[in-house]
Amino acid sequence: MPNLRAIATADLEELRDELRRGTFAGGLTRAALGAVHLGELWEPLRGYARLGPEALTAIVDAVLAERNAPDDETVHLVWTGPEGKSGWAEPTSSALAALFRAATREVLIAGYRFDHGEDVLGELHVAMRERGVKAEVFLHLEPPPHGVDVPGYVKSQVGSFLLANWKTPPYPRIYVAPHALDAWARVSLHAKCVVADQRFAIVGSANFTQRGQERNIEVGARIDSPRFASHLVAQFHAALSAGVFVEV
Repeated sequence: MPNLRAIATADLEELRDELRRGTFAGGLTRAALGAVHLGELWEPLRGYARLGPEALTAIVDAVLAERNAPDDETVHLVWTGPEGKSGWAEPTSSALAALFRAATREVLIAGYRFDHGEDVLGELHVAMRERGVKAEVFLHLEPPPHGVDVPGYVKSQVGSFLLANWKTPPYPRIYVAPHALDAWARVSLHAKCVVADQRFAIVGSANFTQRGQERNIEVGARIDSPRFASHLVAQFHAALSAGVFVEV
């Protein structure tokens, strides 16, 4: 049998989803794969074409389970965008959703850009609503235009953020960096990270946007380390205590 190690994780996950939808009920063919934009998988999969969908689904599930199984490593590659044929990275959107699903107590997010929150942050909304998870968001805001009332501007911008990305309660606690609101300071909250229960963290280049999670080329790390995660939370909370951030 051909070796499925050459197929990227994201492609295997998409293939699994199509198998479960019954897309290949009539058989696995080059044309059927091409119809769902997976035509490049025909060569590594053609040796499995004689198998039925159920058998192929079981094989794909086993390969994905092996890749996602816990091991001695605590740092795993996270990636957005096209991969090489042997790409083993975990898709950014999948890693983020899994982290939110794992949260039982608290989540901290720091981000530069947010959009499509209903999708990107959907699993966090569920965690807050159904499991009582508390969320903190350290949010970048662009400086207001000259002469604009800063407190009013901040409240308006945070309201727009919630309207676009949160819509229904419960809501997160929101923090902003006052010195970043000074246009002359040329300072941004440019960090992109998320921490769950002071144990799991994702740190990387991807914004919490549809482009950052699904379309750009982004790289990051998913880190399973209570020590690292707790230090990262403590770093933000220490900055909050020092007045670097204020709650809106």
